[in-house]
Amino acid sequence: MTASLSQIQQLNQHSQQLLSCLQLEKQALDQQDYTALSTLAIDKQQFVDQLQHLHQQIQSTYASGTIDSAIANSNDRKLISLWDETQKTIRSCHQQNEVNGLLINRSSQINKDMLSILTGKKEASSTYNAQGSQTGSNSLLNDIQV
Repeated sequence: MTASLSQIQQLNQHSQQLLSCLQLEKQALDQQDYTALSTLAIDKQQFVDQLQHLHQQIQSTYASGTIDSAIANSNDRKLISLWDETQKTIRSCHQQNEVNGLLINRSSQINKDMLSILTGKKEASSTYNAQGSQTGSNSLLNDIQV
């Protein structure tokens, strides 16, 4: 038994909504819009919950094997195409979520460093070189991909 086209359509729709939410989250992070981030966090969790629920429903239709192989063997071109598109969107969600996580971690590190400097618990020389520039190895923007 294969997943119904309507189930995969729902999965695709929710994955696209999650991707849009993650892209909005990145914009809010870039703009430091913490009010929007609060709302987006709730929305993001709802989309993730919906995706997990749908995935469990689809997975329960298979006694054994994977969804990928069952859909590939279904010979339903529309279903296969939609499944491939959904998988691509979900991979994009993972990538965008990783970028957002890096931004959040870097922002948190900047805040910690600033607090340390202001409270005197960390020497300024360990963060900045003699010219007042941040050293390359301590750059807070390393590894962030856009």
